[in-house]
Amino acid sequence: MASARDIGGLMQILKRLWLNITELGISKHKLEPLEEKKVRLVNQVLAASSASIIFILIFVSVSSYSVGHILNLYVQGGMLLVMLWGFLMNYLGYFDFVKGAVSFIGPVYVVLSSMAMGKEVNYHFYMVLTLMMPFFILSARQVWQIIIGVTWSSVAFIFIHWWYENYDLKPGWREGEARIIYYLAIGFLSLLVILCIYYLFIGNHRSEQGLQKERKNFEMLLNNILPVDIVKELNSTGEVRPVHYDSVTVLFTDFVGFTKVAEVMQAEELVAELDRCFSYFDSLMERFHLEKLKTIGDSYMCAGGIPIANQTHALDCVMAAFEIQAFMQQVKLVRTEQQLPYWELRIGIHSGPLVAGIIGEKKFAYDVWGDTVNTASRLESSGAVNRVNISNSTRSLVSKFVECESRGKVKAKNKGEIDMYFANNLRPELLNSNGVPNDLFRQRYHQLQARVVTSNLKG
Repeated sequence: MASARDIGGLMQILKRLWLNITELGISKHKLEPLEEKKVRLVNQVLAASSASIIFILIFVSVSSYSVGHILNLYVQGGMLLVMLWGFLMNYLGYFDFVKGAVSFIGPVYVVLSSMAMGKEVNYHFYMVLTLMMPFFILSARQVWQIIIGVTWSSVAFIFIHWWYENYDLKPGWREGEARIIYYLAIGFLSLLVILCIYYLFIGNHRSEQGLQKERKNFEMLLNNILPVDIVKELNSTGEVRPVHYDSVTVLFTDFVGFTKVAEVMQAEELVAELDRCFSYFDSLMERFHLEKLKTIGDSYMCAGGIPIANQTHALDCVMAAFEIQAFMQQVKLVRTEQQLPYWELRIGIHSGPLVAGIIGEKKFAYDVWGDTVNTASRLESSGAVNRVNISNSTRSLVSKFVECESRGKVKAKNKGEIDMYFANNLRPELLNSNGVPNDLFRQRYHQLQARVVTSNLKG
């Protein structure tokens, strides 16, 4: 008696054989994933047709050889030859030819088998599979081949019914033989129909999963490019209207001496160090409710108060600037100890009205426009190394939280003289002994946040 191990080994051998058969020709020729799927299915259809060997063995055991029996032996033997021929053509790469041939030969095989076996066996029910086959194995681009294949199967179905009514061969089955063949045929047909439905179900399920996965990837990509609320608007309406904001704070940073340092650094090291700095800046955006807008070379730009308006935008930008400043000081200390070149940073901040929206159709981006943006850029270029340079409008919004040092009027390119201030630190009463914002700071900050809620409720 065969052991479980022997049976398991046999199953593994049959599994490998089945996989080798269904993959025939695919690995040898470069195909698109969808085309691979079609060719694999054709190989499976050809392999399943080997079940005709069962019918040959049954007919060989029959003692009375009628015309129908002899015809069926030829039909089943011919089907085996067609199957081998189809494998060979797929191996050589004639995939479209084989698919078309299978769509044509399938109805012919069912008609001849039905004629040979007689009406008692009802083998013509297999025409249901030949009607379905073109949709399974032919590509969407082969519309005419699909139409021809389905039409050919329909004509064959009608023909065999006409044949039964007028020229049934009546092969002369012995008692019970026709019934056995009938139940075998119906059982095998039911199995194949179930497999076809299962194939469609799995294909549809995988397609839906693939679409959901691609949608999630697309939304994740959009969320990395655009603000979350802008993505929601884009998905729901298909467009994003430009919005005017009465008060927004824009922050610019720029590395001092970047060009000179870049000359002595390897390209890979330069990009890695720049990425390290900007990645840290990115990490501050969510924590301080800011929106990163873009990087331009070695310059970084972000804004507070968009796309959702709030009353804390100026303080959020200044707090983020303090964190950026502290980070760059640490980088300078480490690189100095290692005798490596380092960058220093200027930061400029300005508050005022602007317009925000999306530009572009292919490589679109969320951007802002207005004099506020230009002024913030001038605050950065007119600033000082390792200092947070802010305008008077920003100072008026953060003065209850931040100690500011007046610089007087400073000339800025194309802007004339602008009142500028250095934001030095949070006010002493808002810091604990470790220099960390205390409960009083949080209380005042929450009060400032509450104004947004009240404003939104009124609006």
